[in-house]
Amino acid sequence: MKHLFRFHGRRSEEGSWELMDEEWHHILKVLRLASGAAIEIADGQGWVAQATLDEVGKHKGSLQLSSETFQAKPLSQNELVMGLGILKPQGIDEVLPGLVELGVNRLLLIPFLGMDRSRVSEKLLDRWQRQIISASKQAKAAWFPELQVLKSFDAFMEEAVLYPTRYLLDPDGTAEPLSAQLVGPVLAVIGSEGGWHETEVEKFSAHGFQKLRLKSNILRATTAVIATAGIFRQGMSES
Repeated sequence: MKHLFRFHGRRSEEGSWELMDEEWHHILKVLRLASGAAIEIADGQGWVAQATLDEVGKHKGSLQLSSETFQAKPLSQNELVMGLGILKPQGIDEVLPGLVELGVNRLLLIPFLGMDRSRVSEKLLDRWQRQIISASKQAKAAWFPELQVLKSFDAFMEEAVLYPTRYLLDPDGTAEPLSAQLVGPVLAVIGSEGGWHETEVEKFSAHGFQKLRLKSNILRATTAVIATAGIFRQGMSES
């Protein structure tokens, strides 16, 4: 089957589609697709359409829709949520594509004790959202993962208790294999480059997090994030 490039679009309630403006630049200036080229469009909310480029102008064009499908949102028992002590911006840049490809449904960014607040800004959030969209198109994901920044560590804990299965990656945790079949929603948490403060680790324990240790050498935070996501996704049923 011929590869179809996928682009981000918007679907109206009436069923019509339009591409996001920035996608036209990629189509016309980067890929240089011509009239008649077949493409896919996803809205990130379950809808995926197949279309062909109709009239192509200098900056924009028009589409001819051929078909569309809707994929239901993944069931809660298949949901994988990653909580991440907020890494340096380049660290988040590094892990985002892999988390999308591994099927992480939500990413929660957790402030920690002594964190430099410059690690998060509106500009960075916009950049990360664009990266999520780009990776979702590449991975052919019908639902784009959600990105949420918690206001504080304690605010994260208030949300964490909503997840029945909670794990904390910790060097003092057990290295035993996970159960044969994990039932979600699963929340797995990894610290930032310097790990968690001991008072934060105590709060994780008090809130029922199971401590898990990976059988490995010392890992960079970015490696630990991807490895943990892969291990947990493999232990869950497919969406």
